[in-house]
Amino acid sequence: MQHPTVLTEKVTAERNGTYIWETTGHFSITAPLLATGKLNGSWTNVKTGKQLPVELQLLATAEDAPLLFDYELAVHKEKFINLSEREDVRYKATALKIIREGKVLQTLSGFDEFIGGEPEIELEDLNFDGHFDIKIPVSFPDRTKYDGSFLYFIYSPSAQKFIRHQQLTDLEYLFLILLKSWCISMEKGRMGML
Repeated sequence: MQHPTVLTEKVTAERNGTYIWETTGHFSITAPLLATGKLNGSWTNVKTGKQLPVELQLLATAEDAPLLFDYELAVHKEKFINLSEREDVRYKATALKIIREGKVLQTLSGFDEFIGGEPEIELEDLNFDGHFDIKIPVSFPDRTKYDGSFLYFIYSPSAQKFIRHQQLTDLEYLFLILLKSWCISMEKGRMGML
């Protein structure tokens, strides 16, 4: 018998002038993602009990190498003067090690960027080729608008390495719509198609 994985869906809601996390539903997932490329299950509304069927399709290759790697982001804390002209401390990322079975396959470096909170990376198919690529969330503490972005690294299956994509990095914050192969850039207060 297969036991379902239960995920809780939460949203922020304003209550008496303060924001709180409110649970809106639960996802119960039963199909294994890597074996089938799909997640099947149901979503349950916590207020009404109503259930809706859910099927999510993995758009990248399930056997894709980046899913099998471990990642280690090299970070250090750094002091700076924030926009309020006060001293602040944030993490800065300087390198990313890509590891498989305990062996470092590649180290991405050549950057020294503030990150928003805890060190993290995201895997997403950025160039619509069916392989996961890397996004490292970065922040710009000297900005009030568009204060976040990503460093983008594209996976090359032939070279079995990630390559920094400077053009995407220069565009900063991108929204990808995989089903339509659209890349939308948020720039100076407007959205545009690339």
